[in-house]
Amino acid sequence: MSNDDDLERRPLLGVREDDAAAEMTASREEPRTMPWAGLGTIYFVNLVPGMAFLMISPFVNQMLLENGVVKKPEDAGYYSGFIESLFAVVQVRRPVTWVIHRAVIYVLRFY
Repeated sequence: MSNDDDLERRPLLGVREDDAAAEMTASREEPRTMPWAGLGTIYFVNLVPGMAFLMISPFVNQMLLENGVVKKPEDAGYYSGFIESLFAVVQVRRPVTWVIHRAVIYVLRFY
């Protein structure tokens, strides 16, 4: 019975001595450091939509007047508020959509 146990534990492809030594040194490597360049890029990409929201505010009223959406300048504030609110709702909905998408993939993977 011990012969069968040895056969079960023996790798299909033989392990050479230099492979075993390389594996031992690989396990003793230093831990990886934080990838600051990648994290900085992700933070910057997430910062851009907030900056865009702040940057479009002064120009929305002028755009509404120039495109003829409103006839009187007094009405531009109502439409400007609607556009900025819609922009904020879309910005909030975007990450929520990705979370729902990932959850659906996770659940369907097991069924």
